Amino acid sequence: METSEIIDHILQHVVKSNEELQEEKSEMRKKSTDLKMFVLKKEEFGIGSIETTLEKLATEESTHKNTVEFINNHGFSESMLNPNASLLEIRTPSYERTDKATFISSGDYVRVLSVERRQWTKKTIERVIDYLPGLSRLYLTANDISSIVTGLNEITKTDVSGFTSKYNSYRDDRRISIQFHGGGTDDIEHVEEEFDAKPTRVEFKQKNSPTDAVTGAVTRNARINIPGIRAGSEELGAETVNSVASKFEEIDKKHFDVPNAPAARMTDSGMVIEGFTTLNLYESDTNQREVITDGGESESGGGQSNHADVEKAFVEALTEDIFESKRRYDFTEWREHEEYLLLDKERNEMFQVGISDRDLIVNARPGTTSVTLKDFCRVILEDFKTTYDISSRTVDFSTT
Repeated sequence: METSEIIDHILQHVVKSNEELQEEKSEMRKKSTDLKMFVLKKEEFGIGSIETTLEKLATEESTHKNTVEFINNHGFSESMLNPNASLLEIRTPSYERTDKATFISSGDYVRVLSVERRQWTKKTIERVIDYLPGLSRLYLTANDISSIVTGLNEITKTDVSGFTSKYNSYRDDRRISIQFHGGGTDDIEHVEEEFDAKPTRVEFKQKNSPTDAVTGAVTRNARINIPGIRAGSEELGAETVNSVASKFEEIDKKHFDVPNAPAARMTDSGMVIEGFTTLNLYESDTNQREVITDGGESESGGGQSNHADVEKAFVEALTEDIFESKRRYDFTEWREHEEYLLLDKERNEMFQVGISDRDLIVNARPGTTSVTLKDFCRVILEDFKTTYDISSRTVDFSTT
C-alpha cells in the first residue's frame, strides 16, 4: 500500500457529514476521537526497528527503571506496511486494550499518526516516542505556529478559531495560561498586549464552501490535531496535514540544524576556523525590553545604574534557574556575566551561551547536534522566558 493511501485510510476516521459536524458544533462535543500526528526528528532510527529497540532498552543497565517498568508492563508488535511505514500496536494487559499508531518516514523526520484518545496516547504511544533513542520531539516558537496557520491560506481560506496562550518569565512570579474558544487573530494580539502571553496552541478552521471543511489545531511541540473533515473535502484534509507537517520540519531545520559546527585546521599561514552555527534567542517585541524596576522607573529612563541592575538580575536568574537548578547541565563561566560553556550531560555534548542585552546567543561546538540545541531552547522558552523568538545563522568559511 502506498503511503498516501495509508494516510487517506487513517483520515477516514474523522470524515463526517455536514450534519454530523453541525451537530457536534451545536452540542459542543465530538462524536469521535481526533486524528493526531506527532512530527519527530530522527537520528539513526529506522522504521521496523521499534520492537527490537525496546527489547534491548529493557535489558540495558543504563536504562531508567521507569522505562524498564513501562516496557515490561506492555506488549509491542510492529508490522511493516511498506518500506517507509509501519503499524505499531501497544498492548496494555492490565486494561485489556491495544493502542495503534502508524510510523511514517519523512526524510530526516518521522510522522506518527494515531486516532486513539489523547488520555491513552499520553500513556502509551507518546511514552514510546519519548523512550525510543534516535527520536526526539520538535519545538517551535509562538510566532512559528502562528505563521504555519496563516500559511494555510495558500491552500484555502483559513481562520484562527481558538488558542491557548501562556506567559512565564524570570522577571516576576506570574504564571499565566489563557484558553480562548472561538478567538481569532485579533484576540491573540490582545492577549499578548495585555498579559505578554504568547500562543502555545492555535486552532483553525478551513472553508472551501460556505461551511467549514477542515478543523484542526497545531502546538509548539509539533502535534497536529484534526477533529473533523467534511465528507467531500478529504483531499483538502490530506493536503492540510501534509502542509503543516512539512512546515514543522522546514522550521526545525531552519532553527536547529548544525551544517557548520566550528572546526579548525592548520594551514601554512596558521590555524583556520572553517565555519560556525549560532542561534539567537531574542525579544521580537521591543516592549518586552521596557522593564520596570523596584523604584517604578523603566529601564530606558532610569540611566546606567538601572540598566546594570536589570542586566545583573537577568544573569543571576539564568545561572540559578537554568544552569544550576537543571541537573541536565554542567557549566563553566568563561567571561564574567557574559559567556558560559555548557555540557549537556544526557547527550555528552558541549555548547556555548553568550549574553547580549538579555538576548541569548547559543553557539555550537565541535560535535554539537541539533537535538542538544533544540532541547536547550525548549528549556529556556518553557522555564525561563516564554516571549523569546529564535533565529539562526550558519557560515561555511571553506567555501568563501
